[in-house]
Amino acid sequence: MKVLLQSFLILSSVCAAIITFINLAYAQTSSNPDYVIEHQELEQKTYHPENAKQNNPRLIVGENYQAVLGFGDIPQISFFSIKISGTILDYGKLYPTNPILRETIIETGGQSAHGYSVLGYEDHPLADESFSNLIPDTSCDRGLCSQATSAIWKDHLTYGFGYTCESLDKSLCVGFEDTNSYKSFPDASKSEAYQPVFKAINSENSKAKIIHKLNVSASQKNKIYLNNINYLAVPNL
Repeated sequence: MKVLLQSFLILSSVCAAIITFINLAYAQTSSNPDYVIEHQELEQKTYHPENAKQNNPRLIVGENYQAVLGFGDIPQISFFSIKISGTILDYGKLYPTNPILRETIIETGGQSAHGYSVLGYEDHPLADESFSNLIPDTSCDRGLCSQATSAIWKDHLTYGFGYTCESLDKSLCVGFEDTNSYKSFPDASKSEAYQPVFKAINSENSKAKIIHKLNVSASQKNKIYLNNINYLAVPNL
């Protein structure tokens, strides 16, 4: 029995804009039987220094608005980057009740106003080519873990596929209270919501270790099982 997992990275970015509009106030008339007061037309404008565009290359000026792109407190040269230590996890031959662990290191670089979150999901459970044989996602020792909630998984008689996260350099794993706490990956084929694996704290670089765990029973058929694990980086708002 052989298992291969392919991992992919997807980057999603958000651009923030600050908009300032010009407001116009029109003349009005007030009166009673003894007098009539006519107000002059007033026009309110936001002051735009002539050299603002020159001093701020992120500034876009229109006829009645201006927009500042990005975040003013983040250096323009600080571009976001993300990399993964490997794109294939090969578990080799599996033996019943003998859990196998495989590690992946994910690193992010570049500052953000609020940092980044890395979400994880699988395209489908581990399956053979015909999809007639599956390795289910783990529910942990007492059936308490899910895509969003971690639980202890130490029993060698608990089967399935799951993962845990270890915070390394300036990262914060989400929802893992113990080194033996595991979750299952959200299943995209069932439209399950993607879940955060770890958050990159607002710094130049951060790093986290993802530990994938696989355990099968004696009744699992001897096949080659495959799926894709995807990691999606999105900015925190």
